[in-house]
Amino acid sequence: MFVYVGIKNAVVALDDRTGAEIWRTQLHGSDYVTMLWDGEALFAANSGEVWRLDPQSSGNRGGSLASGEYEPFQGERMSTDQAPTTSRRCDGVIAHHSLLQHPFYVAWSEGTLPVAALSDYAREYGAFVDTIAQGWDIVGSPEIARVEEEHADIWDKTFAAGLGTSVTSPQIEQVAKLVEISRELFAERATALGGLYGFEAQQPQTAQSKLKGLREHYPQLPQSCGEYFNLHRHDYHEPSLLAAEIDSLGDVDRERALGACERMCRGLYDALTGIHTSYVH
Repeated sequence: MFVYVGIKNAVVALDDRTGAEIWRTQLHGSDYVTMLWDGEALFAANSGEVWRLDPQSSGNRGGSLASGEYEPFQGERMSTDQAPTTSRRCDGVIAHHSLLQHPFYVAWSEGTLPVAALSDYAREYGAFVDTIAQGWDIVGSPEIARVEEEHADIWDKTFAAGLGTSVTSPQIEQVAKLVEISRELFAERATALGGLYGFEAQQPQTAQSKLKGLREHYPQLPQSCGEYFNLHRHDYHEPSLLAAEIDSLGDVDRERALGACERMCRGLYDALTGIHTSYVH
């Protein structure tokens, strides 16, 4: 089984057991890539275009690729006769604020992030995780809201506890601002859809990256620290559901959802910056 990640303007397939690179495809545009994998079809978007890729062989014509080499792009270009949907416009916003590209997550994936920073992240960011259920309840998905309440509890009792801390009211300014943004956006359906999408569309890839980082670079931590991320590493259903709901909104609410997505993406990125600042020398 493969894990698909976006690295700058390329889509990369990795072996989910070994982490070895299987294939790499570089898109034509220079923007960061946003991807959707629903278990059958693999889509990638950048620079205002959406591509459907062969999940088994895109970017690899039968042989392995040497480091730094790229095969010509082989994806199927989707029709651009119509203006991009609002959810696709949201994907563009997300690409410009990609959490996977944030220095905090990069350091985590490379094992250079201090354990103390992980502890701060678990304690502070957990306050935002606590708000996710509210968003799902407002958009009309009480079943998912209940699951997210359970997941927030798992974050506190496994991830935070494994790092010797617990979730509290955020003390870092940017994290407190993120919690404020999420509560504001999650008060109405249209903005809740956009705000949730800004977070949930990134969740599978960030969860995979964080789980891999924990396993490879932080063996001193309890295995239970990865439970929350393991639950979300293949959770593509939720962003797909949100995208469909966003695109079904009326004109005014679609624009409100887009604006909410951007606010959430900025808030998420800034929160990581706030946590990371104390550990940047």
